[in-house]
Amino acid sequence: MIENLVIEYFTLRITKMSHIKGKRYSEAAETRDKEKVLLKQLFCLINSLQESDESTFDMDKSLSKYCLETYGCSSESPKKILTIIDREQKLKSIGLK
Repeated sequence: MIENLVIEYFTLRITKMSHIKGKRYSEAAETRDKEKVLLKQLFCLINSLQESDESTFDMDKSLSKYCLETYGCSSESPKKILTIIDREQKLKSIGLK
């Protein structure tokens, strides 16, 4: 469950950055709103909470720590994290992990 949310979150983050680079700011804002909802869900799952009123900064900091511990890199490298997750899923599917 948490891995699927991590994938969805970082995919949205990459999409948001693409919208910003393409100067599609309204699409970037919509993506940012979805990203914040997922960040809150991830924060609650990572910290075993039902709800949270933490700041976005604190939630992002917590996610970065989780990613560093779980995937070996911070949340500032979304493409790298997605690559690592994809690799782990492929290894599991062929029974090597």
